[in-house]
Formats: sequence, structure tokens, C-alpha cells
Amino acid sequence: MKQALLVALVICGCGGAQEAPEKPKEPGLYGDPYYGCSRSESCPTNGLNATVGLPFTASPYANCEGGDWSTTVSLETGELPPGLVIDSAGTISGVPQLAGNWNFSLRFSSITCAGSTYADTTASIQIVAAGDSTYGY
Repeated sequence: MKQALLVALVICGCGGAQEAPEKPKEPGLYGDPYYGCSRSESCPTNGLNATVGLPFTASPYANCEGGDWSTTVSLETGELPPGLVIDSAGTISGVPQLAGNWNFSLRFSSITCAGSTYADTTASIQIVAAGDSTYGY
């Protein structure tokens, strides 16, 4: 009885084509740093929504395989919405004071990922600050 069961398990385990396991990525940075969601290659890029009168925070992410990443961020062109500031790590924070569409470009410098250094890059960001009737905007 035990022998028949073993044969049945072996036959069931061998049927059908099996896919090869996905090859792991080499350590490195995949794509440019971006804002808007957690670290995922399928994230939408760089569309941020804020509400006038409410606290806002957004930090940059990167698809860094094999280790931590870091960068220095600066405002290259355009302006942040009034009430928001950006620190050197790229975190945008504050309380938006004016509704509107705000387009600006950020420079990511000294990018490192898993011990390797990458070329500077820029990202165009848009923050849409919507009014909030709760605050009379």
C-alpha cells in the first residue's frame, strides 16, 4: 500500500512543463528615482496629489536591487507649491497653501545603490494641490 502511494505521488509530481525560475537581478539601480508609491517597478510615475491646508509628505524611492540607495536632491527648475519645502534627501513636506498645478524638475545627484555610483538624473514632478471645502479653500 505504501509503495503504490509513492508511485502515484511521483507520477503526479512529474506531469506538465515547468517554468524555469526567474533569474535574480544583478545588484544595481533599475530606472530613475521616482515619487508617488512604494518601491515597485510597476508604480505610476511622479503624479502627486495634495490638499490645501492639510499636511503633505512625499519621499523619493528607487528600484535598488541588492542594497540600500541614497542620493542628494535639489530643485532644478520651477517652484514647489507655496507651503512645501524639499530637503537634501528629496523629501517634500509641509502644508500646501494655494490650489493649483505645480510643475518642477528635481536633480538627483550622487546616486548610490548597492555600493555603486550612478550618473545624475532629473525628474519632472507635478503636484496637484486641490482646495478643501473644510478649510474654505
